[in-house]
Amino acid sequence: MAASHRPDDPIPLGGRGLTRFIPLALLAAILALRIVYLLQLSQSPLSTFLVEDQLVYQRRAQEILSGHLIGNAPPFYSSTLYPYILAAIYAVCGIRPTAVYLVQHLLGVATCALVFVLAREIFGHGRSFVGLVLAGLYGPMVFAEGQILMISWTVFAVVLALWSAVRHSRSGSVRSALLCGAAVGLGMADKPNLIVLALAVAVWWRLTAGRWRWASLVALAAGAALLVVPVAAANAAATGGRVLISASSGINLAIGNNPLSDGTYTEPWAADGQDSSQFQGLRNASRHFAEGALGRPVDDLEADRYWRQAALGYIVGRPLDEARLLGRKILLTINRQEIPNIMSFDFYRAHFSALRLCAVGFWLVGPFGLLAALLSWRGGRGPLLLLASLVLYTLSVLPFFVCDRFRLPIVPILVMFAAEGMLTLYETLRARRFYRGTFLVAGVGALAGVASLPLAHFDLGRDHWMLAQAFLERGDPDKAIVEYRAVLAIHPDQASAWTDLGRVQTLLGRYSDAEQSLRQATRISPGFGSAHATLGDIHRIRGATGAAVAEYRLAVEADPTLVNAWISLARLLRSDGQAELAREALLKGRALNPGVTLFDAALREMGGGLQGP
Repeated sequence: MAASHRPDDPIPLGGRGLTRFIPLALLAAILALRIVYLLQLSQSPLSTFLVEDQLVYQRRAQEILSGHLIGNAPPFYSSTLYPYILAAIYAVCGIRPTAVYLVQHLLGVATCALVFVLAREIFGHGRSFVGLVLAGLYGPMVFAEGQILMISWTVFAVVLALWSAVRHSRSGSVRSALLCGAAVGLGMADKPNLIVLALAVAVWWRLTAGRWRWASLVALAAGAALLVVPVAAANAAATGGRVLISASSGINLAIGNNPLSDGTYTEPWAADGQDSSQFQGLRNASRHFAEGALGRPVDDLEADRYWRQAALGYIVGRPLDEARLLGRKILLTINRQEIPNIMSFDFYRAHFSALRLCAVGFWLVGPFGLLAALLSWRGGRGPLLLLASLVLYTLSVLPFFVCDRFRLPIVPILVMFAAEGMLTLYETLRARRFYRGTFLVAGVGALAGVASLPLAHFDLGRDHWMLAQAFLERGDPDKAIVEYRAVLAIHPDQASAWTDLGRVQTLLGRYSDAEQSLRQATRISPGFGSAHATLGDIHRIRGATGAAVAEYRLAVEADPTLVNAWISLARLLRSDGQAELAREALLKGRALNPGVTLFDAALREMGGGLQGP
């Protein structure tokens, strides 16, 4: 597919007359659609319910606002920079996630504008309009902008870097090279593997200039250092020089390379029927299971090292399985499905009509974009920059696992290629070049077939659970119950969901219903401590002291970390005249949960010393 405009041609200034206003009108419509989505999202409890990475970023931003500019923990989640961006927004607008979403939607519109000008400079004026529409209506991009995650900034950074690279190839301006480097650095602050973008740009500049321009490369590196060096310095200061980038590369490698891996997010301990939500996040879970394997306490870095070694052991020890897994990851990368990492795009689209209006997805952009990319070697040097960036970034992700936000940085590239592919097919058929048209249609059809392969199935149980938690956080337990029942309709054997349902029913005073739910949880998983603890609460409320004591004992035997169950057990024993047994329970609970001061307070409340016999 030949490009209609080459990088060494003059930059088109746009159409004449009213056509020059078309891009502005399209951008206004793109912004309006995003505002409608933001208004819908702001009415949902999902707008303020944060989990995993999101919660870490939010808390860190609040620490920054309170004056703690340098953290004191290894940077486990990917972006050290993002909490500072959040803090800047919160300093102006107050701590409101919707303010962040608004800024990121505006950034998304700016990304669409950059797609327009970059597509115009590489492929020509007509392609740029199609690219703008495709980018503006790409639903997963709008979805990502409405999350407390840095991915929308990363997507913007990729397009800005590519546009600046093209500008520099024309002008030779040091300023454009610095801007390109700064954009690469912004992307690397979230996704360190985007260093491959700098490699693609540097080699492409060499091809377009016919020689190495060392001043350009120095400017590129200096621009990237403007953001990368402060991030690395902040990480080093927070960890005493032990970490410069992240303490999670090992577990991310293990998630994508373990005996259970299918190319998506598959935790190595999933075979035990456990997931990271039971340990308040991936960070704690990775340490917990590393400690279990090593038989000793570990910190974040030791856990990261353990999981990296485990992943490399799997890769080296099972090369055929790893080869098959790599092939599957490639197919998942070009699959039409948006593979969730935290929340599901499909779940949000079902709940928000504005997202349904954003009808463009990988189902359309993927086949047309991939075909045009495959044929782009015939289209001049401009498309070669896009192709190199597409291939190198994809290769940098494959060692890990495939998910929606890992794929998103290459979407603007595929959008531009898709615009080229669509108009080339249209022009070919219009010119009655049916032999070539048949070839193009067959190519798109074949790629659409590959992209539609049913490689992975994701139910919406986790999303319903998160929405239930969000309703609870907002103070609407009845709606939470509806969502828990939706979880159980998908996963009737999920003990944790039955327990959560029982807790909410207990909160509402529906003790008979709660007891039924909790008994179902214990039938499914007899050792599920939280279910026994809540049953103990119900019996205590009903005045059945003996039954309550029995349930609390079962709870702490199954899960010694249930601090409230220990304390409730001790108080019941004391009220039943068994003060010594109560004190022994508190001492045992404290020994199993070092550093938890609630045990000391309970011991003082009961009188007597804080020390054991």
